[in-house]
Amino acid sequence: MSSLPAPVLATALAVAGVAAAAPGSILLARARWVSRAPTAALLLWQAVCLCAGLSLTGAALVMATEPLGRQLPPAFATGVRNLLTGNGFRGLDGARIVLFVMAVAFAGHLLTVLLVTIVRAQRRRRQHRAVLDLISGPSGAQDAAVRVLDEQAPLAWTVPGRRSRLVLTAGLMDLLTDRQLLAVLAHERAHLSVRHDLLLVPFQAWATALPVPGMRAARVAVRALVEMQADDLAARTVGPQTVASAIAAVVLADSGDPTKNVQLGDPGSSAAWTAGADSTVAARVRRLQPPHPLPRWGSLLVVVAALLLLAVPTIALFVGWR
Repeated sequence: MSSLPAPVLATALAVAGVAAAAPGSILLARARWVSRAPTAALLLWQAVCLCAGLSLTGAALVMATEPLGRQLPPAFATGVRNLLTGNGFRGLDGARIVLFVMAVAFAGHLLTVLLVTIVRAQRRRRQHRAVLDLISGPSGAQDAAVRVLDEQAPLAWTVPGRRSRLVLTAGLMDLLTDRQLLAVLAHERAHLSVRHDLLLVPFQAWATALPVPGMRAARVAVRALVEMQADDLAARTVGPQTVASAIAAVVLADSGDPTKNVQLGDPGSSAAWTAGADSTVAARVRRLQPPHPLPRWGSLLVVVAALLLLAVPTIALFVGWR
């Protein structure tokens, strides 16, 4: 792979980063195929957002460190070493110094917001867990993590973490059949086993750090996709029709109005049985009807696209410029 002139490489990375952060994210959020392959779509979403951050940061660093080397890692290391040894920004003019500072500040901002989001989520979960243990009781099931809350609204949610909790309300248990309750339990356990909470945190952080339409669309789309992935995992246990009937029963139970939706749990720390907009819940029910899954080759193409989104800018930065 031959290297490009630094200005060309930086421009290409900047264009790729902006495209991934804005139009690319918005178009992916509107795509219809994602509901047929939520696992592959989640992988693609992660690749798109990482590509945006890597490309935008890389573009600024390429132009900033061009005089210090021909590849980003050693050039960046030289710049940092100059700072630590008291040589300042030796070899860099004013414009390159500004780009260097902007790139480091941008990366630091993303990392700081991510860490703050993680800490806040963990704090909320500890508080949520402590309150639940006080106001809820054991379910009688073998799994001690399953708790029952004396509440008539049909709700189910999880509090993830090392000491996870899976909460059902008395109203939900009265509403659903035994088979439908198994579907709810399988769905919520899927959230815990896959650790969807860890997947959601970066998208929440990115949407906070970069409040642009593309990042907001990513956060909403990923929340819907983790619900769909949990539906698919639950369907392996009880069948897709049982999962669909359980979702429909909970939504219709809200005053018998199918246009309303029940919001469950703490959005920052739990995944709710019918979380999302009305259109998302309807889509979850529709997608469980045949024909549903994307062909294997289609999912494979999505995975390849995700890998390319990560590999191309990374390789370009390591190959360097001329």
